[in-house]
Amino acid sequence: MHLAARLIERMPGADDPLARAWDALPPSRGVQADLYDSWSWLRAWLDAAPEVEPALRLPAVFEGERLVAVLPLVARRSGRWEAAGLDFRPRVRAALAGESPRREVLEALAEAVASTGIRELDLPLLPERDPATPLLARALEAAGFSVRLRPGTAECLAPAGEPWDRFRRRFRKYERTVKNFSNKAARLGPLAVDSFGGRARPASAAFHVYRELHARGWKGPLHPITARHREALLAWGDRRGWSRLHVLRVAGVPAAAIIWFRVGEVAVAYSTVYDRRLAALSAGTIVMWRGLESEFAASPPALVDYLPGRGPQKDQLGPERPRLLTLCATRRRSVARLVAPVRHAASRAAASARRRLRRRRRAAVARPPGRRLRAQPAAAPARRTARRLEIDSRLELYLATAVGATSVARLRATWTPGDEWWALGEPPEALARVGAPGQNGHRPVRQVVVLRGLPGDPTRWLADLATACGQPVEANWADGPGSGPEAFLHEAPLPWPGG
Repeated sequence: MHLAARLIERMPGADDPLARAWDALPPSRGVQADLYDSWSWLRAWLDAAPEVEPALRLPAVFEGERLVAVLPLVARRSGRWEAAGLDFRPRVRAALAGESPRREVLEALAEAVASTGIRELDLPLLPERDPATPLLARALEAAGFSVRLRPGTAECLAPAGEPWDRFRRRFRKYERTVKNFSNKAARLGPLAVDSFGGRARPASAAFHVYRELHARGWKGPLHPITARHREALLAWGDRRGWSRLHVLRVAGVPAAAIIWFRVGEVAVAYSTVYDRRLAALSAGTIVMWRGLESEFAASPPALVDYLPGRGPQKDQLGPERPRLLTLCATRRRSVARLVAPVRHAASRAAASARRRLRRRRRAAVARPPGRRLRAQPAAAPARRTARRLEIDSRLELYLATAVGATSVARLRATWTPGDEWWALGEPPEALARVGAPGQNGHRPVRQVVVLRGLPGDPTRWLADLATACGQPVEANWADGPGSGPEAFLHEAPLPWPGG
């Protein structure tokens, strides 16, 4: 049937048959299926950044009335176009129909791009493993462009296509680690995974849990644009049956969450977040494995895609790391051909500088000021009972989560000889770490963990503690919770486990 290339003038609406046809392309590609090729992903990006839509260009190829290829681009100044959504996507390619790319379809797509008169086309992050990548490069050459391909970062993949019991045997070390972490976390309360996805429980309905965990994690709060994009992506993915969101709870408290997408034969591990205060429980590792197991429950995927990048989990679970390539196509006899390498180097340097700035901003967390308070033992009985705690391994783990230490060893490193932990109230309202008496005879209160509501007048708390200890106490009292295991005041994220 005859192929016709044309430029789609506007983004199709949600109820447009073209949107449904576009979203049918990625699942048809077998192990090359990619969430980022879909109409749903692009629509979510435009929902988050609608000001970009006027610059959107959609070269496409039709076979009769059937859409067989589309390459979303954004028009920049001076005749330079680039792949749409580069700041939000780890991979780029044309959306195509069928597992095997057809040379004539990619040639028609390249002609559609060339017919616009652009001078330069920037397509970074093309998968080297996709046979469509070299075909597209050759098609652009034939259409009058000079094409350069250079290696970039790498993908992180795990071939599957087998039942869960066989697949998990390839990762026995990780599975044993998850089992040990799960047993450890269960000492502080029952573990449960709450799964969302499908019409009855759409994944987008639990996005607020993911967003709150992201804010409590090491990455900090989501940027508003990123939050809008991810929430919209879950919602559009729900319409196609692609979205999944799993929440791991410890003692009923959300500890970690993971977003997955299932696009055809590929399961995509999109984003994992965990409460940084619960780092000692390794909740992110647990929820990754539980989410992976759930992807095999209905039907095993042919490929598990952990997305490009490195990390402890990816390095263990993603054994295959094919390269991504950057494609720069410039018109022959164009000045852009000479300046393109310089422009790309400058763009990469600017992106790196922006990432460093974001890290510095996250690190610059203001600490609440402290005020010096002292209290003497009272002659009358204290209003609150207080008792010294016997520290065992279970209580150490709880204290590590209470102060946000990454491990019990890191927790112990903050203690000094003579430190004791005391519980105020029964059941405990707060825990206090109290040091040995100083030269002035006062015992320093080094840390306070609040279990049920922030304290009112701290001098009353200190007076109760001094009465129970039988010695005067003093504290450099902070008026708000701090960050890090050495901060003075904390709010416990988990309920008191007893003891």
